[in-house]
Amino acid sequence: MRPKHIIRVYLFIIFICISIRGNSQPRPEQDTLNIINGTVWIPKIKITKLNTFFLQTLNQHGDLQINGIWFKNRTFGYDIYQNELIINMQTNDHTDRYISLNKDVLNEFHIKTNDYDYHFIRGNNLHKQLKPYHYYQLIITKDPNLKYAILRTLKRKISTSNSNDHKLIVANKLFIIRNNKLISISNKKDLCAIFPNKKKEVKSYIRSQKIKFSSKKPLDIIPVLHNFSN
Repeated sequence: MRPKHIIRVYLFIIFICISIRGNSQPRPEQDTLNIINGTVWIPKIKITKLNTFFLQTLNQHGDLQINGIWFKNRTFGYDIYQNELIINMQTNDHTDRYISLNKDVLNEFHIKTNDYDYHFIRGNNLHKQLKPYHYYQLIITKDPNLKYAILRTLKRKISTSNSNDHKLIVANKLFIIRNNKLISISNKKDLCAIFPNKKKEVKSYIRSQKIKFSSKKPLDIIPVLHNFSN
């Protein structure tokens, strides 16, 4: 076979391979969103009523930042239990696929409701001591040197009578980032340690305001911090 014919055959084979590969890949409904190296989402536990998802829905609306580029008004879900952001895609035969976005390129995202804008940012973009590939809800304050970070977490508790049964326990964690120092708060002792000269006042304030420390409502602690930080 002549060299020219060999080159043509090779080019034809390459073209066929590219065409087959292109047709076999999922085609996103949100085709302007680049999901570099995303993988098919597989639930690790039995899900009921989307109870592993933030606000218990796969149809959140908000913005995503991927490789420094913002993608606005997207639809997705945040699986808290698996710490994954899930987006729906559709193959050429209209089969739904749920894709977990690549954490290496997903820097941060906003979940927007009618009442609130929940801002999540990857740990290594927030503080060096936080888990690098977990997403933390960021709450900024008027003080540029003070931020709050919440790690939304669910823990699985298996039934003692039946190993197949389980329930999910909310185990959120609250962190303070003050002057670039990371402080974890999980109880009254941690809170009093931040204000060593005002321990009695802090305890009295907590009692009078009937503030309870709960992993389900980590934001309830913030008024105490605001009151004694000023």
